[in-house]
Amino acid sequence: MDQEMNFSLSYEQLTTITEQYIKTCIKNATGASGREAEIEMDWARATLDYWYLLTQAGNASNAVVEADRLRMTEMIWRTASGEERGCRQ
Repeated sequence: MDQEMNFSLSYEQLTTITEQYIKTCIKNATGASGREAEIEMDWARATLDYWYLLTQAGNASNAVVEADRLRMTEMIWRTASGEERGCRQ
């Protein structure tokens, strides 16, 4: 990339986009099985990690970030726990 390109997203936009993508991964995981489901959940977790790094780089409020991080983490782990129950049956 030869030219520098700048763009901006608000915290709310970044969080909404991240949450929508996580929900898409969860939906894909629930429609898949085995390794495919695991990969989708890995994508969801990686997306959350990257979102967190971007919020830190953007100096977002720690209290707000932690509340949103906890909420999205719970979404992921609720689904992961359901997948594990399905594998045990």
